[in-house]
Amino acid sequence: MNIKLIIIELIMLLGLTGCREENIPELPAGPPITIEFELLNSNGEPDTVFQQGENFEFSYTFINHTNDTLMYFQDMKDSTYYYFSRVFKIETNTMIDMGLPCVSLGCLEVNGRYIYLGEKTYKIPWKSSTDVIYDIDPYCFCRGNNLDYLPKGNYYTGFESGFEFKVNGEAYIKEEHFEIFFEIK
Repeated sequence: MNIKLIIIELIMLLGLTGCREENIPELPAGPPITIEFELLNSNGEPDTVFQQGENFEFSYTFINHTNDTLMYFQDMKDSTYYYFSRVFKIETNTMIDMGLPCVSLGCLEVNGRYIYLGEKTYKIPWKSSTDVIYDIDPYCFCRGNNLDYLPKGNYYTGFESGFEFKVNGEAYIKEEHFEIFFEIK
């Protein structure tokens, strides 16, 4: 009879303490951040159809939805450097490399980059003078490439990159793959 009483007490004790919700650690949701990559027409509006002879811009935006400044480290793979803002013309069974809107001048060596409150947009026009220097994030710079306007046709641009964010000492990883198909009429 004592054994039955002990078993009942153990079951009750396990029921009261073993499955309590506050004992389960929460998984971090990650920092609420949005990263956008889009093309802008000559009026500064997102678009994927442009007129021949119209200049367009590559727009890369970080939107910080928190009330804190975030630190991030970008995993710029070799392919990211090669493909960032590179344009390919889509032809039957092939893609023709049309080039990059700017030539890299390199990046400053830093121990992390900051995303401040709100949003920050970096823009690089397709056609620009070689005298103009653009920042492609707060620590990397490039010079305009003085390219010709794109001829009529269908095009592709895209790249992938990883971002590691630090918030209160905790790391969050956000992998991003960007691609845009667009047309010149």
